Amino acid sequence: MSTIQPISIENGRVVAQTRAGSGLSASNSQKLQDQFMNLLISQMKNQNPLEPLKNDQFLAQTAQFQSLQELQRLNATMTSMIQSFSALTQLNNAASLIGKEATVSLPDGKEKTGLVSGVSLEEGGVMLQIGAESVPLGAVKRIGLPKAIDETAEAIVQALMGTDRA
Repeated sequence: MSTIQPISIENGRVVAQTRAGSGLSASNSQKLQDQFMNLLISQMKNQNPLEPLKNDQFLAQTAQFQSLQELQRLNATMTSMIQSFSALTQLNNAASLIGKEATVSLPDGKEKTGLVSGVSLEEGGVMLQIGAESVPLGAVKRIGLPKAIDETAEAIVQALMGTDRA
Protein backbone atom coordinates (compact mmCIF):
# COMPACT_ATOMS: atom_id res chain seq x y z
CA MET A 1 0.00 0.00 0.00
CA SER A 2 1.57 3.28 -1.08
CA THR A 3 1.15 6.48 0.84
CA ILE A 4 0.05 9.60 -0.94
CA GLN A 5 1.92 12.86 -0.38
CA PRO A 6 -0.66 15.36 0.91
CA ILE A 7 -1.00 18.48 -1.21
CA SER A 8 -3.10 21.59 -1.09
CA ILE A 9 -3.90 24.36 -3.50
CA GLU A 10 -3.14 27.91 -2.39
CA ASN A 11 -3.73 30.83 -4.71
CA GLY A 12 -3.96 28.46 -7.66
CA ARG A 13 -0.66 26.72 -6.83
CA VAL A 14 -0.01 23.16 -5.74
CA VAL A 15 1.75 23.18 -2.38
CA ALA A 16 3.27 20.04 -0.86
CA GLN A 17 2.58 19.59 2.82
CA THR A 18 5.97 18.47 4.10
CA ARG A 19 7.61 18.72 7.50
CA ALA A 20 9.66 21.84 8.06
CA GLY A 21 13.28 21.40 7.04
CA SER A 22 12.75 18.19 5.11
CA GLY A 23 13.28 18.22 1.38
CA LEU A 24 11.31 16.13 -1.08
CA SER A 25 12.89 12.79 -1.86
CA ALA A 26 12.97 11.56 -5.45
CA SER A 27 10.01 9.22 -4.86
CA ASN A 28 8.00 11.95 -3.10
CA SER A 29 8.83 14.33 -5.92
CA GLN A 30 7.51 11.83 -8.46
CA LYS A 31 4.38 11.29 -6.37
CA LEU A 32 3.81 15.03 -6.22
CA GLN A 33 4.15 15.31 -10.00
CA ASP A 34 1.76 12.40 -10.51
CA GLN A 35 -0.77 13.98 -8.15
CA PHE A 36 -0.52 17.29 -9.97
CA MET A 37 -1.14 15.59 -13.32
CA ASN A 38 -4.11 13.67 -11.87
CA LEU A 39 -5.50 16.91 -10.47
CA LEU A 40 -5.09 18.66 -13.83
CA ILE A 41 -6.73 15.78 -15.74
CA SER A 42 -9.61 15.64 -13.23
CA GLN A 43 -10.07 19.38 -13.53
CA MET A 44 -10.27 19.13 -17.33
CA LYS A 45 -12.68 16.17 -17.22
CA ASN A 46 -15.01 17.84 -14.74
CA GLN A 47 -15.00 21.38 -16.04
CA ASN A 48 -18.23 23.09 -16.89
CA PRO A 49 -18.68 22.88 -20.70
CA LEU A 50 -20.30 26.32 -20.63
CA GLU A 51 -17.21 27.77 -18.91
CA PRO A 52 -14.18 25.82 -20.12
CA LEU A 53 -10.72 26.37 -18.71
CA LYS A 54 -9.30 29.47 -20.32
CA ASN A 55 -6.07 29.15 -22.28
CA ASP A 56 -4.21 31.55 -19.99
CA GLN A 57 -5.25 29.52 -16.92
CA PHE A 58 -4.11 26.28 -18.54
CA LEU A 59 -0.79 27.83 -19.58
CA ALA A 60 -0.29 29.26 -16.08
CA GLN A 61 -0.82 25.83 -14.49
CA THR A 62 1.55 24.21 -17.00
CA ALA A 63 4.18 26.87 -16.26
CA GLN A 64 3.76 26.28 -12.53
CA PHE A 65 4.27 22.56 -13.05
CA GLN A 66 7.44 23.17 -15.07
CA SER A 67 8.68 25.60 -12.42
CA LEU A 68 8.09 22.96 -9.76
CA GLN A 69 10.13 20.42 -11.74
CA GLU A 70 13.02 22.88 -12.19
CA LEU A 71 12.98 23.80 -8.49
CA GLN A 72 13.15 20.12 -7.58
CA ARG A 73 16.13 19.62 -9.92
CA LEU A 74 17.83 22.67 -8.43
CA ASN A 75 17.17 21.36 -4.92
CA ALA A 76 18.71 17.98 -5.81
CA THR A 77 21.78 19.69 -7.31
CA MET A 78 22.26 21.96 -4.29
CA THR A 79 21.86 19.05 -1.88
CA SER A 80 24.51 17.10 -3.78
CA MET A 81 26.88 20.09 -3.75
CA ILE A 82 26.41 20.63 -0.01
CA GLN A 83 27.10 16.95 0.70
CA SER A 84 30.25 17.06 -1.45
CA PHE A 85 31.46 20.22 0.29
CA SER A 86 30.79 18.70 3.70
CA ALA A 87 32.75 15.56 2.81
CA LEU A 88 35.69 17.63 1.53
CA THR A 89 35.70 19.76 4.67
CA GLN A 90 35.75 16.66 6.88
CA LEU A 91 38.52 15.11 4.76
CA ASN A 92 40.57 18.31 5.05
CA ASN A 93 40.06 18.38 8.83
CA ALA A 94 41.09 14.74 9.08
CA ALA A 95 44.20 15.33 6.94
CA SER A 96 45.39 17.88 9.50
CA LEU A 97 45.56 15.02 12.04
CA ILE A 98 48.17 13.04 10.08
CA GLY A 99 51.31 12.65 12.19
CA LYS A 100 49.48 13.38 15.44
CA GLU A 101 48.64 11.00 18.22
CA ALA A 102 44.91 10.27 18.50
CA THR A 103 42.87 8.51 21.12
CA VAL A 104 39.73 6.95 19.65
CA SER A 105 36.78 4.97 20.93
CA LEU A 106 36.49 1.56 19.30
CA PRO A 107 33.16 -0.13 18.59
CA ASP A 108 33.72 -2.55 21.50
CA GLY A 109 33.86 0.43 23.91
CA LYS A 110 37.62 0.31 24.44
CA GLU A 111 39.94 3.18 23.63
CA LYS A 112 43.01 3.01 21.43
CA THR A 113 45.84 5.54 21.15
CA GLY A 114 48.11 5.66 18.15
CA LEU A 115 49.68 7.76 15.43
CA VAL A 116 47.38 8.86 12.59
CA SER A 117 49.16 7.70 9.45
CA GLY A 118 46.51 8.45 6.83
CA VAL A 119 42.92 9.35 6.03
CA SER A 120 40.40 8.08 3.50
CA LEU A 121 36.92 8.94 2.33
CA GLU A 122 34.77 5.83 2.39
CA GLU A 123 31.06 5.19 2.09
CA GLY A 124 30.68 5.38 5.87
CA GLY A 125 32.43 8.77 5.98
CA VAL A 126 35.95 9.97 6.70
CA MET A 127 38.19 7.29 8.21
CA LEU A 128 41.51 7.66 10.04
CA GLN A 129 44.27 5.06 9.70
CA ILE A 130 45.72 4.35 13.15
CA GLY A 131 48.14 1.48 13.08
CA ALA A 132 46.46 -1.37 11.20
CA GLU A 133 43.00 -0.12 12.10
CA SER A 134 40.67 2.21 10.21
CA VAL A 135 38.40 4.22 12.53
CA PRO A 136 35.77 6.89 11.83
CA LEU A 137 36.73 10.53 12.36
CA GLY A 138 33.80 10.86 14.77
CA ALA A 139 35.40 8.32 17.12
CA VAL A 140 38.28 10.68 18.03
CA LYS A 141 38.35 11.54 21.73
CA ARG A 142 41.69 13.34 22.03
CA ILE A 143 44.46 14.66 19.77
CA GLY A 144 48.03 15.42 20.81
CA LEU A 145 51.60 15.43 19.62
CA PRO A 146 53.37 12.07 19.55
CA LYS A 147 55.21 11.44 22.85
CA ALA A 148 58.61 11.40 21.13
CA ILE A 149 58.08 14.94 19.77
CA ASP A 150 56.68 16.14 23.09
CA GLU A 151 59.66 14.68 24.99
CA THR A 152 62.13 16.13 22.47
CA ALA A 153 60.55 19.58 22.76
CA GLU A 154 60.74 19.40 26.55
CA ALA A 155 64.42 18.34 26.38
CA ILE A 156 65.22 21.29 24.09
CA VAL A 157 63.50 23.72 26.45
CA GLN A 158 65.40 22.26 29.41
CA ALA A 159 68.72 22.48 27.55
CA LEU A 160 68.10 26.10 26.59
CA MET A 161 67.20 27.00 30.15
CA GLY A 162 70.25 25.18 31.50
CA THR A 163 68.31 23.04 33.93
CA ASP A 164 67.87 19.32 34.07
CA ARG A 165 64.84 17.78 35.76
CA ALA A 166 66.38 14.32 36.05
